[in-house]
Amino acid sequence: MQVEKNDREVAGEVVAFAIAGNLNRLLSIAVRLRIPDILLDGPRSITQLAQQTGANEGALYRILRALVSIGFFEEQGARSFGNSERSRLLCEEVEGSLRDFVLWEQADWLNKAWTACEHTVRTGRPSFNYVYRTDFWTWLAEHPHIRFQFHELLKSSSLPPDRLLSMYDFSNVQKMVDVGGGDGTVLCGVLKAYPSMEGILFDMPDALVNAQHVVEVTEGGDRCHLQAGNFFEAIPAGADLYFLQSVLHDWNDEDCLKILRTCRNAMSSRSKLLLAERIFPAEKAPMEAVCFDLWMLFIFGGKERTAEEFRALLELAGLRVERVIQPEASVHGLIECTL
Repeated sequence: MQVEKNDREVAGEVVAFAIAGNLNRLLSIAVRLRIPDILLDGPRSITQLAQQTGANEGALYRILRALVSIGFFEEQGARSFGNSERSRLLCEEVEGSLRDFVLWEQADWLNKAWTACEHTVRTGRPSFNYVYRTDFWTWLAEHPHIRFQFHELLKSSSLPPDRLLSMYDFSNVQKMVDVGGGDGTVLCGVLKAYPSMEGILFDMPDALVNAQHVVEVTEGGDRCHLQAGNFFEAIPAGADLYFLQSVLHDWNDEDCLKILRTCRNAMSSRSKLLLAERIFPAEKAPMEAVCFDLWMLFIFGGKERTAEEFRALLELAGLRVERVIQPEASVHGLIECTL
């Protein structure tokens, strides 16, 4: 039989939840101090950690104790700490590391946009635009250092080439255009697996800054051709496959239709369009997807979408959904479309 919680217990949970939002800042401090990396070789006493990081021992102990309460780090013995499964993912050299993501999320410029999120709730417009008096993309072009961090972050949050290749058969594709493909890591990974394929990496000039190096050092890169342009205006015509990964979620429905219609205009009767996006479940969306959806709302004015929402957009753009490929228990999926 379920035991009902009393008002005091519920109130305690509400207070703890309200305070817990500030623990995100403490997590970024622990990452900057490289505590997860220090603990990768095994637990350390708080005295050792304070000495290695140059932190105040008493304050550091209280911060780590707080982070233990939300699943980051484990308290092992008297005033000693080790990594938990979560904090291990914050080590720089661990595969799939989320270190850069945590640091990015706590950047001062981004926090300013989040603190103005009530503007979005009241108006529906991005709080980023309200704070900085311009849209994110224009602002990003004016801040090269942050632009580099952003494109690195995109790589860590997108489907890696090996996973994409396991989900989709590219064997009938002779020419592929990666629309908004960034530095070309994904396209070069596909070209490496399919030696007869040619590829075009299409993106804005500033987004292609790092692509030349990737193309030069990656197997298959000699068949990857860089082309700068704006996907709101026109993209290269005549390809077998047009690929967009994590593009549409950055934009509202009106802008998505413009992008999709540009793709449609470039496609032939034999062309396919392949979208790689988070596909929201119709009910009970996981926390990761919900949080990314809020990120899209406040910063870009975009959104994460369900399969039906994607289908409706694609139909309005004059495209037909042939199939949705989404592994069980994964929020990431592929949507294949034709004319």
